[in-house]
Amino acid sequence: MHTAGAHGPGLATTEPFSVVSPDAVRNLSMREEHSLSPPLSERLTRRLHDPLAVEQATGGHWALLALALLTLLPVVLRLGRFYLLTLTYAYLFAALAVSWFLLARAGQISLGHAAFFGLGAYASALAALRLDLSPWIGLLLGTGVALLFAVPVGIVCFRFRGFYFALATFAAAEVAKAIVMNWDSLTYGAQGLVGIPGFGRMQVGGWEVSFDLSRTPGYYLTWSFLALTLLVAHRVVSGELGLAFTAVREDEEAAAAIGIDPQRVKMTAFLISAAITGAGGALYAHLTHYLEPELAFNVSISSLPLVMSLFGGLGSLAGPLVGGLLLYLTDQLVFQRLFPSWHQVWYGLTLIIVVLYMPRGLMGWLLRRRR
Repeated sequence: MHTAGAHGPGLATTEPFSVVSPDAVRNLSMREEHSLSPPLSERLTRRLHDPLAVEQATGGHWALLALALLTLLPVVLRLGRFYLLTLTYAYLFAALAVSWFLLARAGQISLGHAAFFGLGAYASALAALRLDLSPWIGLLLGTGVALLFAVPVGIVCFRFRGFYFALATFAAAEVAKAIVMNWDSLTYGAQGLVGIPGFGRMQVGGWEVSFDLSRTPGYYLTWSFLALTLLVAHRVVSGELGLAFTAVREDEEAAAAIGIDPQRVKMTAFLISAAITGAGGALYAHLTHYLEPELAFNVSISSLPLVMSLFGGLGSLAGPLVGGLLLYLTDQLVFQRLFPSWHQVWYGLTLIIVVLYMPRGLMGWLLRRRR
């Protein structure tokens, strides 16, 4: 990741990033003849002509298959309310990890996703409490508010690179938290929001589904949210936009030379990631029925998706899914019971293990073992 100035050389502005043609890729090879590592043109050409390489990079089919099997858990195991609730939030955090992964694919490390989560949660909750809007409309409103906030944040933060970009996103999250904390007339400040309406009852075919009487509808709602997130992520990463993400992550100047606008690519990844995170926050608000700034904008909302993605591995889409589910379930079902006051240490230990012994994450380690 580059640590140069804010406006590095070679940022193309004349051609859209959607143009990643084989001819343009081959033209770049003449500029990289003396490179010791495989040139960007070679790597992109391989991705353009090898569907298997795309699948290995995304892991999308395996991720979606694993998720489909999870729909049977409540039926096969007849899970109680506690386990259904635990899995409900596990799916939510796995979706946040996948959304963070999308930004990381473009080479950007964010420490400020709590801003989008918190603003999405508060926007949807306030719409239900003050305007009496349906939570389903609130989901769209929360997503929109997160996107609106992400635009100026992205414009400012992408003036920086590397570590400084991560710090800038963290500062943006603290700004959002301070606004919500101090705008008492609208958000009730530190008192928080109590009694946030849930999704209530709805008719699905000939069945009446009640989110208030059973945990099962909430389970399938967050499962659906995670499935939709995976579908979007798979479509992005395996398509032309995914190639642009890879090009920008590998070498911004070389990517600009083949007609890719790095700033636009990074902003696109940032907005997609922010939208998914904002929708997750809105979903969280109506499932928990309670919000406060310290909860909705907690630093763990930014850090846990990072740890989950690194643990699972950034090399495939299956990485953040597996990492998110494994880490959250292990924390809630094992460490919360054995060490209730120290259970957060589990995430720190996991990060140390990944850095020292599994730099490519769990999925990368398993793939190497298979070979």
